[in-house]
Amino acid sequence: FSFAKEKLILNDQNQGVNIAPYLSFFKDTNSIYFLEDILKEKAFIQNIQKNPNIAYTKATIWGKFTIQNKTNKQWFLEVSEVILDSLIFYIPIENDKYIVQKAGLFVIDSNNYYQTNRYVYDLKVEPNSQKTYFFKVKSIRLQFPMNVLPFAKLIQKNHQHDLADGVYYGFVMIMFLYNLFLFFSTKDKNYLLYVLYLFTSGFYIFWIKGHFTEFISVDYLWLNKYGVTFSSLSGMTSIIFSVYFLELKKHLKNMFYTLMIMFYILIIPIVLNFMGYNLFASKITQLIIFFSFFIIIISAFFSYVKGYNFCLLYT
Repeated sequence: FSFAKEKLILNDQNQGVNIAPYLSFFKDTNSIYFLEDILKEKAFIQNIQKNPNIAYTKATIWGKFTIQNKTNKQWFLEVSEVILDSLIFYIPIENDKYIVQKAGLFVIDSNNYYQTNRYVYDLKVEPNSQKTYFFKVKSIRLQFPMNVLPFAKLIQKNHQHDLADGVYYGFVMIMFLYNLFLFFSTKDKNYLLYVLYLFTSGFYIFWIKGHFTEFISVDYLWLNKYGVTFSSLSGMTSIIFSVYFLELKKHLKNMFYTLMIMFYILIIPIVLNFMGYNLFASKITQLIIFFSFFIIIISAFFSYVKGYNFCLLYT
């Protein structure tokens, strides 16, 4: 694969590097390996994806990458995906020893030193030196874009993300309060259903962005295991609002019943989530939400064609 590279060479022109081409992985199927074993392991496979995305698995995934620093800058690793059960990062120091930093949704003794909704690590790579780093990650969803940045660029990037997130949350809050006011004024249940959709979808984004873990569940880690439930509730409110707003029961009954079946199916992953079957529950949720989205768009289009002009908002 053309972009696979042996090591990342940092120079003064680098302002932020996606390290995907420099990553290699080893799948620890039974989760029995320790760092001492991994240091001897030769079966690492070079990553060939622009953003590492490993299929649903119960296995532990080990990763490694090598950095050569030709600058005088302080460099950091940023892991943008925070919905990981556990992420342990090994930073090499002198005398073949490692600093071990732990983070993740279910890591009690997390020592992630930076107060942020992303995982950030000081690489501690001295000028004109080379180091090989290791990490292991375990989660039902394994998508973890990783970037190496100098400190100034890291601050700038996070400031931009925080600003965008703040605008989004502010918009959701305004729409929530406005539609809640309209519901109390008009008693139209469409406004109430839209308020419920805004709340569940906004809360799910709050969770998936890592703000829920950063500000709320940091002392109540058991709450983090209900991510599938948050996602399912968001899907359910999206379906029920769409069904009533588009008035599908009146003119597209087949679509109405199809979506209502999907609505009730989404109860199953919630039950499975509470029973601890998170992997299976997550697969069901993503599948149903994916198909329901397209059915809603198609339903809105046919409704508009039939003369229900207000459905144009969905097309």
